Amino acid sequence: METTTQTDHREASARTRKPGEHLFVALLLLVSILAFFLSYGISGFASISAPGTLPLLASSVLVASALTINREVWSLPSPPPDQSFAHMLTPTVLINFFALGLIYIAILTLLGFIPATFTYLFVATLYLHRQGWLLAFFVSVNSLAIIYIVFRLIFKVILPEGLLES
Repeated sequence: METTTQTDHREASARTRKPGEHLFVALLLLVSILAFFLSYGISGFASISAPGTLPLLASSVLVASALTINREVWSLPSPPPDQSFAHMLTPTVLINFFALGLIYIAILTLLGFIPATFTYLFVATLYLHRQGWLLAFFVSVNSLAIIYIVFRLIFKVILPEGLLES
C-alpha cells in the first residue's frame, strides 16, 4: 500500500520548474535575509525579552523557509524550451490590447472622443468577443451612448474634440 507522502513525492518529482520561478525564490531569499538583518538591528539579541527578539525569530523562520523553498525549486528540472517567462507575463491578448490602447490615445487627438472611442470599442469588442461585426457595432454604439449620456449630459464633462471636428 502506498502512503500519501510517497504519492506527494512522486508528483513533486514529476513537476518541472516554471519559467521565472528560480528568480522569484532567489528574490524571496534575499528579502528574507534583509528582514533578518533589519530585525537584528532593532536591538540585536541582547535577551529573550528584548524588543527585537520576536522580529528576529520571525525573520529567522522566513530565512529557513526561503532556503528550503530555494533548495526544492533549484532541484527541479528546467522548464521546457517552448515556455518562457516573458511569454507567461505577456500573453498575446495583453500585447494586442496595449497596442490598441496606444492607437486609441494617438487617434483621440486627431478624431476626437466620440469617433475614437467608438473605433476603440468596436475593434476591442470584435477582437475579444469574435461574434461578428454587427454585434460589435451594437455593443459599441450602446456603450458610447451610455458614456455620452452619463459624462456629457449628466455630469457636464467636456469631452475632447479632435482636429477633424473643430
